[in-house]
Amino acid sequence: MKRPYWSAVGFAALLAVSSAGCVTTAPPPGAPQAGFPVRPAPGSTWVMVIRDSGSFGSVNREVTFRSRGEETWQGRKVYAVQATESAWMYDVVNAGMVARIRGTTPLESWDPPLAWNWPLWVGKSWPLTYRYTSHDRAQTFNVQAWVKVEAHEDIKVPAGTFKAFRVTYADEGTEAVNWWSPDLHMSVKQTIQRTRAHFAGVGTRELELVSHDFKT
Repeated sequence: MKRPYWSAVGFAALLAVSSAGCVTTAPPPGAPQAGFPVRPAPGSTWVMVIRDSGSFGSVNREVTFRSRGEETWQGRKVYAVQATESAWMYDVVNAGMVARIRGTTPLESWDPPLAWNWPLWVGKSWPLTYRYTSHDRAQTFNVQAWVKVEAHEDIKVPAGTFKAFRVTYADEGTEAVNWWSPDLHMSVKQTIQRTRAHFAGVGTRELELVSHDFKT
């Protein structure tokens, strides 16, 4: 069965995730680290440019995200981020993605929440195992993936140049690269490649940070 890749726009919305099963148990002495992310205050906004091709579609658009803060959804505490057409629910404990919803109806969900393993440092890697459900397609997949922190480097995007950790993700149908900025507590760039094994088919997506307005 073809495997999915977690939603890229959702990852760009808050870009804060965690997981278990770390392979590298300790950072090298003096190595740069990125600790658990600070969530943007309610009312904070940020804009990402999204360029799609193939199975992602054929668009070049800017999407504005707005922090709604902590809420309760389906009986659990979540951190909510509103995008143009849907909202993203994040676990308040590990900051992992719980669901993408429209109104109160789930469109996608991840069980357990799709999350990273904090803190980050170069050389750290860990496996991910989760169930992804596409509610509008009525499809559920068991996903096994691998995440690795490959570098700490400068990355230039429309919003400026940032020092970021380059983090790769790979599952059966997807290869992705994410640049996480510890200063902004968010990803400033992401590239995604769906392979022929992906259930939606071959496609590419690139996201870059255009601007941000964080409330205090």
